[in-house]
Amino acid sequence: MKTARTLIAFGIIFCLSAQSSIGAEPSCVVASEALGSGSFGVLTDPKKAAGDVFRKILRVESPRFHVTTDGAPDSVSQFGHKGKQINTLCNSVQAYQVNEAGDRIAKVECTALLPVWDQFRDLGWVDPPGYEIVWQSALISRTINDREVPCVLTSGEYKDNIATRTKLNNNLGEELRGECGINDQVNPRVVPGITIQAGSNFIRASGVQLGDLAIVRYDRLDEKGVRKISYEPALIVDSGSVQSVMGTLKLNATLLGVPVDVKSIKDSFKLSLKHPVTALIIPGSRGYALKRPFSEENISDRWQRIITDLGFSSNEEIFNFAENCSK
Repeated sequence: MKTARTLIAFGIIFCLSAQSSIGAEPSCVVASEALGSGSFGVLTDPKKAAGDVFRKILRVESPRFHVTTDGAPDSVSQFGHKGKQINTLCNSVQAYQVNEAGDRIAKVECTALLPVWDQFRDLGWVDPPGYEIVWQSALISRTINDREVPCVLTSGEYKDNIATRTKLNNNLGEELRGECGINDQVNPRVVPGITIQAGSNFIRASGVQLGDLAIVRYDRLDEKGVRKISYEPALIVDSGSVQSVMGTLKLNATLLGVPVDVKSIKDSFKLSLKHPVTALIIPGSRGYALKRPFSEENISDRWQRIITDLGFSSNEEIFNFAENCSK
């Protein structure tokens, strides 16, 4: 479930950094080509020697960074806005009006979706007459009477919430997965993560996959006009029908320098980043020093190890490298 579907333009640069087996400094040259509303540059070491280790660094810029709550046990309620949730069902569920043949004739807007959802739930998760409910991409299912229905948590603190999925999982054993497999999802409250757009796009074309490592920089002025720069390592944890990159609750809160104190939809929206954000993603790094279940600590440890392997001593240095390569 994503809290926004706003079209965000962003620039993309592909960087190839090199570190030889004897510790050569990363270097690059630039070539660029227009690609729709974005651009990319291929940065390589023209003096590549045998034994050099090459990795690609993808630079993604966005004028803002909305927040995602997928994977949180309290993300959405089966009762919609009448229940306890930190996002809205409109970001997880779509409804369509259909004709007698079952063909879609119109999408139901958010303001009209919730009454249709209430009918869907009260009918035992059966589409109301004249409507089709689409929920399977964002909500976890369970089987009841040979039918796949939304998996509603039945006990504990999150009773009546519906389990939401992340495409990246912790791969826990059955005894640890929890009801609806909720513990196997990458919890956005505790894990710094990024959601990218699904399907064919600039980021996917670079080779980015679920689980790849990244670093995110948030550069802004605080309320006193003082420049603040925050860094946070992250993972690519999800993809969906968003039209921009998005951050988990934990990622955005850390970049803002605030705790994840989210109890409502309004609290979630407060964690949207309203100033430019830059992310450096290393395609193909998903298996690098892999540790599960994912945590802020092991993601940070893996990030520090991989940038050291690439020949960088700090986050500032790798960002300077990427920016200088693009000039």
